[in-house]
Amino acid sequence: MQHDPEILRSALNYVGRGWALTWIVPGEKFPNHAAWNTVTKVITTPEQASATFGNGKTWSIGLVHGLGEVKTCSLDCDRPDDTRALLAEFGIEFEDLTAVPCVLGKNPRYLFRQPPGLDLPLVKLQWPDPNDSSKKVVVFELRAGANQDLLPPSLHPSGKQYEWRQPLPDDPADHPEPPPALLELWKNWSAWEPVLQAACPWAKPATPKQAHRPKAAARSADVIGAFNQVHDVRGILERNGYKPRGKARLLPPNSSSGVPSVRILQSGFAYSDNGSCPLNDGKAHDAFDCFRILEHRGDWPSAIKAAAADLGIERPEPKSQRKTRSASAADRPNADRPVSVEIHAGLLPEMTDRAQAVLLEHGDIFQRSGTLCRIARQQAATVRGIARPDGAVTIAALDVDFLLDQLNRSIQWLRYDRKQEDWVPANAPRGVATTLLARSGHWCFPVLISVLSAPTLRPDGSILERPGYDSATGLFFEPQGAAFPPVPSRPSRDEARAALDLLVREVLNRSCTNSDRAEDHGFSFAGSADRSAALAAILTGLIRQSLPTAPAFLFTATRPGSAKSLLADCVSLITTGRTATVFELGEDPDEIEKRLLSVLLAGDPVINLDNLEQPLGGSGLCKTLTAETITGRILGLSKNATVPTVTTWLATGNNVAVVGDMTRRTVVCNLDPQTERPEGRQYDRNLKTWIPENRARLAIAGLTVLRAYIVAGRPAQPYPPMGSFEEWDSTVRRTLTWLGEADPLAGTAKLEDADPIRRQLRALLVAWHRAFKTAGATSREAIAAAGETLKEAEGREIRPHQALYNVLAEHFTDRRGDLRAQLIGDFIRKHAGRVEIGARFTNAGTSSDRQVWKAEIVDEKRFQKFLDEVEQGGNGDQGDGNCDGDGPDPRHPDHPEHPFTPRRENFAENAQGFEWNSKTGKWDAHP
Repeated sequence: MQHDPEILRSALNYVGRGWALTWIVPGEKFPNHAAWNTVTKVITTPEQASATFGNGKTWSIGLVHGLGEVKTCSLDCDRPDDTRALLAEFGIEFEDLTAVPCVLGKNPRYLFRQPPGLDLPLVKLQWPDPNDSSKKVVVFELRAGANQDLLPPSLHPSGKQYEWRQPLPDDPADHPEPPPALLELWKNWSAWEPVLQAACPWAKPATPKQAHRPKAAARSADVIGAFNQVHDVRGILERNGYKPRGKARLLPPNSSSGVPSVRILQSGFAYSDNGSCPLNDGKAHDAFDCFRILEHRGDWPSAIKAAAADLGIERPEPKSQRKTRSASAADRPNADRPVSVEIHAGLLPEMTDRAQAVLLEHGDIFQRSGTLCRIARQQAATVRGIARPDGAVTIAALDVDFLLDQLNRSIQWLRYDRKQEDWVPANAPRGVATTLLARSGHWCFPVLISVLSAPTLRPDGSILERPGYDSATGLFFEPQGAAFPPVPSRPSRDEARAALDLLVREVLNRSCTNSDRAEDHGFSFAGSADRSAALAAILTGLIRQSLPTAPAFLFTATRPGSAKSLLADCVSLITTGRTATVFELGEDPDEIEKRLLSVLLAGDPVINLDNLEQPLGGSGLCKTLTAETITGRILGLSKNATVPTVTTWLATGNNVAVVGDMTRRTVVCNLDPQTERPEGRQYDRNLKTWIPENRARLAIAGLTVLRAYIVAGRPAQPYPPMGSFEEWDSTVRRTLTWLGEADPLAGTAKLEDADPIRRQLRALLVAWHRAFKTAGATSREAIAAAGETLKEAEGREIRPHQALYNVLAEHFTDRRGDLRAQLIGDFIRKHAGRVEIGARFTNAGTSSDRQVWKAEIVDEKRFQKFLDEVEQGGNGDQGDGNCDGDGPDPRHPDHPEHPFTPRRENFAENAQGFEWNSKTGKWDAHP
């Protein structure tokens, strides 16, 4: 059978664009071979494409959207006319998609390039069948992920070939992404699906309830009614910046999604689905309501007065009939407090609603971690081991008194004075503040994730450079007076390399004025991977708030004065314009976790564990690095909070040991000045003053580097991803290696090998196996075996299990220096099942109600290789003591130092020809 040359040419074209393909029987719509949508089965190279589509067989070509180097997604129109009409209502015109590659089978399918950093789902819109309401029909599908679509010139089940109605662009980089409105629907499908379903033209939509009218409005029903007769909702919305889209939808002026989320109902009322739209309260609003909310900040008296004036209606308000405001109070002009609120008993919820609406207009109150908060500047101070520089921008929680102050500054509060028979100024009721603070989960304030001091990239790779709040990410950009040049939208690889060279040249490689040694030129990196680690720290700081997780960066050196802290400060100065917040780990794990929570609540963007004297580790810090949020008790309060972990963690110290799980959470940067007095070096610039003055171009250089890799389609790099930090790995690490830098993770393996816990476990496994072979032993038996001694013929006393004794004596003694069985048992229990050097500790039952542990070999070659290295004095010798074989021949006379009764199987090999005498506590020789 001959293969189709056109199929092969097309397949080669597709893999050349970075797509992942699969093969399908012609005339069918789905693959019938197993695991077709897995990484190992898809076709991504020209060699694979030639072997599959040029092997003499004819296949159809399937595009697996989410598994290629360049991810794709598609809009599949099952009911094209309904899809066209529906999407037009949401501001997505098919005429605007003419440049999008379109596949024509039975119905059109638009193929997009998926934006970098996104993993879009497969979703579909279903409406009731117009001919049978018990059934559903698919209107359209948004296809992505590990799902496939047939590509031309594959064979359709109808017998016709798929064809490109709109061909692919010549340059793959010009392939369009989904329009913003469609992308918003796609990313937040669960929120928009009910709205899309309600748009079905033949289904009866649910009618939202009309907004509540307070009793005070009843006195002005004539004004409200007359206003609604003269004005319509659409006119009020349009004059307030809402833009018409389709027949019955409008785009709010504050929309960042591009979705026209305000619709005109059949009743003529307006209903909003936009989270930041003032009309979004779950109610339908008539023209007067829109007028009141949008033009009078929701204030009833002000809106009624203005409506009456607009209509030419006079509103006499005799004091004898109703409470009125006097010109001295309510009608007194106040530019700072243009909104007035009357205090009425029994209307606390309504007054709180009004207060929230006014505060929303000010734009400086947010919600975060279950509390209301604001952005604050700190003065230099050290509290509870946390030192912040002067001017540090942090996030402060609101308390009742601060909120009362804001309510009094923003609103003119009025109470009715019966003696004066008039409304007089008053202070905000404390109950309004406490009620507003208690409404966690029901606030309308924007969600704040973090505060930026420089432009950044969003998770989808787009550029965030406009100061203020970014609703798409929850980030607030406060440039602090700095003027940043624009970030290039599509920088080339050469431009990225030039930007990276700027960072290297100006920050990392400054000139030393009193030395010509190469080691003194800039920071004394021990190797190229260490310089790459420093660059990775800078790039991470610039986009940390857009990454779900990121590793910590350790700057370590062989001696003091090596500029470790200065390098850490350089990262923070470029990122924030200020030195890093300094954090002391301490020793109490519970206290550490509370203090970690407090700095995360404050939103410190860069934190430095400066001048560590202790090993770098601990469960609290490990959780902070690998979790997107952590929950804990707030320091000094009996209250829990859940807070995002968007902080760049740095650490400095001399020959710092990294222990436990921190070894796989840390990127190490080694500094080696190779001089006795590195602090005596002098340089041509003081980076602590020079970086703030040149920070704008340094930050933009870093973002240019990252943006170039993203727009290039994130070219593949020959490294496995870093577990728990996949997004960081695919953005920061691979950007650097793409530009020719060394792998910043090159030092991780050495870091793990140097882990004291790992060395301790390896040493104990070797000694345990030598002492007990394949049998098990309890912790007490191990102590007894370690303490056993034998006397040679010459009278010299030796230990048959010297290696075991050395390990136990080094790691498992109490304060008095005695070996403790509990310490041994706890350590083995904690690390049971963990494979090191091809071996692990396993549970071998119990003996006298004590746990028996066995050193089980799971990889004989790996274990033997390690033993050989130990014997040769190589890297395998890690805390093993004098591992010089299995000990002396037990046929020598012996004298146990710690008498015990061993289980014979533990010592059968060493005790051949001898028998244990329980009366004498010695080994007796027998013929």
